Amino acid sequence: MPSIKKDYKRPWYVVRWKDLEQQVDYIQVAINAAGGIAAVVDDPSPQLGGDLDLNGFDVTGTGSVIIGRDVRASGQIAAGTEANEFDAGTVEINWRSGNTQSLDGSTLLLGPGSMTFIGQLEGASYAIVYDAGPTPQNFTLPTGYWMNGAAFDFSTLAADQRAMITFTYVDSEWYYAVKELVLVP
Repeated sequence: MPSIKKDYKRPWYVVRWKDLEQQVDYIQVAINAAGGIAAVVDDPSPQLGGDLDLNGFDVTGTGSVIIGRDVRASGQIAAGTEANEFDAGTVEINWRSGNTQSLDGSTLLLGPGSMTFIGQLEGASYAIVYDAGPTPQNFTLPTGYWMNGAAFDFSTLAADQRAMITFTYVDSEWYYAVKELVLVP
């Protein structure tokens, strides 16, 4: 039987059949930039529709990079300067045995939700806890001793108040103190 070529055309694609046995010779796809998007960056609401394989690359961005879902990591999450800001939800930071986290000088911004530290912080450090939410927030440090005998109740922080927490690790025990409690200007 002789080969018969037949085209199936639509405004956005062309399929050319190689023969009557329905073997495709080629498919031509035309993208009309005037009627659609010219590049992914032009899409105001891109959607993956499935898992994203980074193939060994990083996800980076300028300005704020907002992730609106749970984040789970099988490797390391590296947080740079001022990266300890959490706007919503419940945050549980758990360092595995032997790993430590330095909060020295970090500002911990509490939005609606709570923040819990489990594991070992680096000793002889301080952190500023700042309540940015309209309602009281919860903030929990690893079990330890408070210099004044009672743990500071972070839920008493009013909106726009901050507490400076000093902490040190001595003889396998945590010791904490609230150095200051001030209104943020």
